[in-house]
Amino acid sequence: MIIDCHGHYTTAPAPHQAFREAQLAAYNAGEPLPTPLPISDDEIRESVEENQLRLLRERGADMTIFSPRASAMAHHIGDEAVSRQWTAACNDLIKRVVDLYPETFIGVSQLPQSPGVAIDNSIAELERCVNELGFVGCNLNPDPSGGHYINADTTAFMQFLEGDLFRDFPELRFYHSPRWWCRTLPLGSLPWTGGHAEASTSG
Repeated sequence: MIIDCHGHYTTAPAPHQAFREAQLAAYNAGEPLPTPLPISDDEIRESVEENQLRLLRERGADMTIFSPRASAMAHHIGDEAVSRQWTAACNDLIKRVVDLYPETFIGVSQLPQSPGVAIDNSIAELERCVNELGFVGCNLNPDPSGGHYINADTTAFMQFLEGDLFRDFPELRFYHSPRWWCRTLPLGSLPWTGGHAEASTSG
């Protein structure tokens, strides 16, 4: 089996981004946050079949480990409530893609991180994604402040990564500082060659 071990939903349907814009506008205006806009299964199919799914087939791969668009995580925008709502919407959308194409996509979660907020506050969403949505990994941002390193607590991060939930569970690190554009998969058993390279596994 050939697995693309680093895929992002860069072509999410327009209502998803429209919700994000409405959410941030409400936050900036001090108004209640809106609910996500409805997205049909047909909109999801259209968004992946001529994009990720087509490319996967053209390249001869079998499956993509699929997560929300990394640049859109934007943990430094809004507050913890904004990040928590946006993260849940992104993860739920990934779950819908996986449910529509269970032989082709497998889910990886975004975390509801926010500057100055303890990483432990992300555990509930991670547990939901693992235990309820069936995801197999997560995107972790060691600097949710967007390059300013606000309250960077290395000890807390290491305790988070060394917890029981992360045993045999891969995490993909996204450093938002321009000095640290690197990705690592230090945990779990997936083969890894860096970047967006395809990885082969047996089975």
